[in-house]
Order: sequence, then structure tokens, then C-alpha cells
Amino acid sequence: LEIFGLIGRAVELGEANEQAITRHSIFTIVQLMLDQAAYLDEAWIYIGLISLSVLFIFSSLLAPLLQTVTLLTMWHTPMKSVRRKQIIFLLEILQAWQYVEVYLISIYIASWQLGDVSEFMINDYCKGLGDFFSLMAFYGVLSTSDSQCFYAMASIEAGWYVLLIAAILLAVLTKFVVGAANEQMKDSEKVTIDDIKFVECEVNSELKEEFSVTPCMKKDDLIKILRPLPVLFTERFSFMFISAYTFSEDINGSQSCNSGRKHVVDPFESEMLQNGSFVS
Repeated sequence: LEIFGLIGRAVELGEANEQAITRHSIFTIVQLMLDQAAYLDEAWIYIGLISLSVLFIFSSLLAPLLQTVTLLTMWHTPMKSVRRKQIIFLLEILQAWQYVEVYLISIYIASWQLGDVSEFMINDYCKGLGDFFSLMAFYGVLSTSDSQCFYAMASIEAGWYVLLIAAILLAVLTKFVVGAANEQMKDSEKVTIDDIKFVECEVNSELKEEFSVTPCMKKDDLIKILRPLPVLFTERFSFMFISAYTFSEDINGSQSCNSGRKHVVDPFESEMLQNGSFVS
């Protein structure tokens, strides 16, 4: 944040002629809110601004970090399906509370609009000094940007782009890990004969109305009206998978290779596959 105008020159004089530039981050914004609470010195203002500061720190910094740690833990740690469901539920809570994207968008809009807003707020009261500013600029006493009362220009620095890339990577990582976990849980569910058994004359009433299903309909006719499966994780991220092979040897000593299901690429597994010692 850089300040121009007479106010900016006054700030520079008070800081040994250094440029009136202030660099802000999450922590400096919180510090400004706490300084404002200390300046106003009211109990209810302390409560409100401290609560806002805690919420701001949690939603823009702690929640994304906790979400990343949870995703990496779920990816690298073997766990039972019950624990995996609990972690997915925790991820949904963290996703609902992390607002790093909102923080980035607000910074972008502020850098875009802050200059016009600051000029509108104060310069309207300095219209009578227009000739004075023109004269000072003509003789080189003031620069063109300082020939006004006040102007604040906000600019985005490298940290904003780092946070933007981190937010995109976090969204991709969440989609990848949660999708893999959901499909793994579906694959691990036990399917019994009762789940696929056709029960005569027991057809859901909604299915009857939507597809004109008649009582005692044959299984082949019901199969024709089944909805297609959604796009699976292994289909969406097929480029991240390799085929596993199993090697078997019969009694005559000849070897045969059977293709197995696809699985996620792992550096250790990939090395084992290349050496021919991995068996799935």
C-alpha cells in the first residue's frame, strides 16, 4: 500500500524521507484490528475485533493447513473404512470453514478499487487547492502523483500469487484424495446375493411412475432401465494409473502373466513392477 499526495509527503518526512509504502499480510491486518481495539478502548469492541481476528486467522490460514495435513494423512496412512468416513466428514467441515479463495479475491478487488475510493473520500474537500497543486507541479516542487491531498494505491505482490497457486493445488488435492477414498470405500463394500436378487412384485412406487414399471417385471426388462454409473475416479484420473500384473508358474515351469486392475501410481510400487517382483 503506497500513499501519495500531501499526506504521503508528510508520512515520508516522518520516516526519514523513505517512501510511504506499507506491506501488509494476514498478520499485519490482524495487528491493525487489535491496534484499533486498543485505540477505542471499549470492551465490546475488544470482543468483536478479537473474535473477527481469530475467525480471520482460522479461515484463511489454519483451516487450509489442517485440510492439507488431513488429506496427506488419509492418503499415506492405512485405515479402516469407519475411520476413513470420519476423516472425510472432518474434511467437509474444514472445506466449509476455509476461505482462502475469498481472501485472495478480496485482496484483488481492493487493489483494483482502493485508489478510486481513497481519492473520492478526501480529494473532494481539497478542490479549493487545485490551483496551488498545479503551481507546485509546474515548478517541480511536487510530482504529478503528489499534486493532490491524498491517494492510496494498493498493488499485489508475489505472496498473493503464491497463495493463489497453493489454493488451486489444495482444491486439486482435495478432489483427488476424496475421490480416491470414496471409490475405495465403494470397492470395499461387500455385495451379497440379497443385494442383487430380483424380488418379484416389489417395485418402488417412484420407479413405477417414472419408468412405467409393471408388477412382476422380468429382471432383463429392469436391467434395461437402469441408470448409467457416474464418472468414476479411475476414469477421471486414468492418466495417474498403471496396470498391475501377476506372474504365475505352472507345474511344467512355464510362466504366465495375468493383467490385474489399475491402481494409483506409487514410486515404490512402480520400481517393484519394473523389477518384476510386484504381485497384486
